[in-house]
Amino acid sequence: MAEELQVEMQTTVCQAPEETLQAMAKDFELDISEQRKSTIVCMIFNHIDKELMDKNEEQRMLFLTEFRSRYFKSTEPKEKDVLESVPPVKQNAGQSQSTLQGMLESTSVFRRQFKIVGQIGQPNEKDKLSFTSLTRQIDTGVKQGYTEQEIVDGVIRAINGGMVLRTYVETYKDLSLERLRKILRNHYDVKSATELYQSLASICQGSKETPQEFLMRALDLRQKILFSSTQDQ
Repeated sequence: MAEELQVEMQTTVCQAPEETLQAMAKDFELDISEQRKSTIVCMIFNHIDKELMDKNEEQRMLFLTEFRSRYFKSTEPKEKDVLESVPPVKQNAGQSQSTLQGMLESTSVFRRQFKIVGQIGQPNEKDKLSFTSLTRQIDTGVKQGYTEQEIVDGVIRAINGGMVLRTYVETYKDLSLERLRKILRNHYDVKSATELYQSLASICQGSKETPQEFLMRALDLRQKILFSSTQDQ
């Protein structure tokens, strides 16, 4: 059945408009600059063949069904047809539908690689990520279901190549996300919530600082205390 569906998808891809082919190439991370439509189609076919190479019949059906529903919604079969075309999944008593969903996600080429937006440089370096921004992106990755290793790899890729920090974490054996957080905290020389609170308690308005600027600086320091307290836990 998977082979028949693959042939059907190949025919549909050949007839697809250029906008759809460009969307596929973007998802597959294919370089199609200055390529003819026929060449783009062949590149997509080759990519699909590689994805299906090491999969069993069940996984191939899942991949092709997702591929069809993503790019050719108008040709998406009815629910009954999908259920009949996908081989039944044998489940033990303790298994649930989440197992099937997990398999679909793990075999999908559409799962985006975890990436940090921005670069990690020296502390207070202009146009580089702050510790707060970096931490929020890491927390977002955790909430989105990325694995610990995917997040660790994404953070390492965001570190400037010439920094000792990158060499250190790249050669660190079995680097966990928790350990990486501590390393980054030390790198940015982040103060503890207690130290920040002491700074807030003794804060004074500068001679050239307007009342509004002083207020914003105090509020910013207060926010850093709240944020740091969650990181210290």
